Amino acid sequence: MQFSKIAKKRFSKLFLVVIGLIITIQIVWNVSVQSRPREFPEIWNTADFEDLQFKIEYPRDWLIHEFPRGNHGDEEVFLSIGEGIRCLFCVRFGDIGPTIYVAHKSFDMTSDVNVSRWGRERAVAKSLGGFYEIENTEMFQNDEYRVIVRTYRIKDSISKELEPSADIYIIREDDAFIFTLNTEPKDYEEIYPIFERVALSFGSTR
Repeated sequence: MQFSKIAKKRFSKLFLVVIGLIITIQIVWNVSVQSRPREFPEIWNTADFEDLQFKIEYPRDWLIHEFPRGNHGDEEVFLSIGEGIRCLFCVRFGDIGPTIYVAHKSFDMTSDVNVSRWGRERAVAKSLGGFYEIENTEMFQNDEYRVIVRTYRIKDSISKELEPSADIYIIREDDAFIFTLNTEPKDYEEIYPIFERVALSFGSTR
């Protein structure tokens, strides 16, 4: 009888441990699945920003978070990309998923546009060590603005690994918009086409 009681107690403890483990695994799995889109979005919304006279498209399942006073909180270091550059908003999947930041800079002359310096300052701020490699730069022009696409590999301050990163610059006559992708390295290849679609959907409404 005594043995039976001990066995029951041990079984109960083991059962609780197993249940706890199952719940933990389920939570981790849910966070992993819900923190990134499972496939390329089919339905897109349009956001129109009348004050700066532009609009973009973004996936319906993503949310726009505006920053009325510019960059703030944890995003401040990530968005340290040059004096006079203000973060307008981000487009994010879920609460902790991939994020596309959109910053803005006004200037008097197109000679003030210095994407090399902006990219370098952002890379230095993000890596906290300043080591980065430029993988590729593409440029093209349409009737309304110039587009510059730059991809990097930035040394992570914790893992010390080189992680992929990207900026897309939309440059008009007197201002520029900087689209920056922030996502887990393992998700970069999957998320980049969405990032590119958002940035290249830019339309001037002047």
